[in-house]
Amino acid sequence: MRDSIINILMLPSKYLNIRTILCLILLTIGNVYGEVELSNSVKRAILNSKHDISLTFQKYFRLNKPQTSGTSSNQFLLSYYNNNDILRMDSSLMYFQEVKNFSFSIPEFYIKTMKKDFYISIGRKIIPWHINEQFWQLGHLNGLRSYTLNDDKQEGLTGVYIGKNLNKNLKLNFFISGLYIPQLNPGFDSKNGEIQNRTDWGVVRPTEVPINNIKTSIKYNINEQNILDIVIQKSLGLRLTYNNDDIEFSGFFIYKPESKLRINVDASLVGTTLTANTIPEVNHHLVSGIESKIHFGKQLFVFGIVDINPFASIGSDLDRLTIKLREQKAFKYEYFAYKANFENERYIHSSYYFSNSFLSGNISAIYYLTKHNEGNDTFSTSAVKWTKAIGFSLKKDLLDWWKIYGSLRYDFSKSDNVLNVENLFTYKKINLLIGLQLLKSPNDNSYWSSFRTNDSIYTNLTYRF
Repeated sequence: MRDSIINILMLPSKYLNIRTILCLILLTIGNVYGEVELSNSVKRAILNSKHDISLTFQKYFRLNKPQTSGTSSNQFLLSYYNNNDILRMDSSLMYFQEVKNFSFSIPEFYIKTMKKDFYISIGRKIIPWHINEQFWQLGHLNGLRSYTLNDDKQEGLTGVYIGKNLNKNLKLNFFISGLYIPQLNPGFDSKNGEIQNRTDWGVVRPTEVPINNIKTSIKYNINEQNILDIVIQKSLGLRLTYNNDDIEFSGFFIYKPESKLRINVDASLVGTTLTANTIPEVNHHLVSGIESKIHFGKQLFVFGIVDINPFASIGSDLDRLTIKLREQKAFKYEYFAYKANFENERYIHSSYYFSNSFLSGNISAIYYLTKHNEGNDTFSTSAVKWTKAIGFSLKKDLLDWWKIYGSLRYDFSKSDNVLNVENLFTYKKINLLIGLQLLKSPNDNSYWSSFRTNDSIYTNLTYRF
């Protein structure tokens, strides 16, 4: 512990506040887990561990040809999960055979302790302040694993998470961090000046631009940022919850880096080739919201409103890269135009969750109160996925060895719809899943239009060790 604190204190002076936070985190660990207590806790945790290791082979049968360069029909997934009294870990590694690319994800990895009315975790944890975010795959509060198009598994935030019961009705949650791990998937690489997606649902980047009425090819160079300038970022969040029997009201705010990195772009013309230089940038935003929940046995009604402000600033050292990006919202060169898109987002969300002996699932809706520029994802920003939409998911255990799952999301404003149906068959340590994924996106200015050629039938064969 002493050596770790000394190493942190040796960081450059521009990271003064970050040094302070990291030292506080380590000192908290030292206070919460004394050597004797940690030793006893580890022994108990080993006895009470719930862990799972699995290997999955996934095969896609394409109903049409995806328009991206990262198409891979054969995929291998290695997953590890462990949960005990002091540790929770969820991690996986995906290999895309045809394009020979690896993607990895660690949604959660933290140590934890609970003492009476006090809870603390240190590490990477999914922040459970926005229950409907996962269904709509929004990625504002928590990131997304994004191995596949319909992968809604979330990735948490890295830091210290504290929960404290102030009395029998009032609870306070607090999050603080000096470390930022961005969402990595779906990623892309540059090869011979071309952008190549690592998966089959990355956004297609332009390969040419007209100059003097002549089509000119674009060559991409991916420039790397100093790793400390990316990962050394502060986050601060607070949530207050009032609970009275079956009724709950809560409000939260969290100031943090956006889940995805933005990519800054510059360009220059050399001969007949336009060279586009890209560099990753960090932008902070403020996510805030209020939410109400009503419980009726195994039924749950949720209603809330969320606001995302990409212009928020708290502290001068939080914006080393953010200020640079915001001061250059629009770039227009002689041969190339680029615009970084910064827009406030505000939406209402509601849902009904149910579970009984026959069926379980949810019915959800989302309605955006703000207007947005139409279009797909770009280097600089993520497009709004849904504006006026309704959706549902259903799960049913037909037999002990046969389960079915289905989900549908439909946007009334753009006529986008995404359908997913899965059958899961289980025999001892072997699982066989057969699924169908269909997309319809008739308008070119929709987020989902980039993926409307991703209709697929897929199978997963999993062995659990």
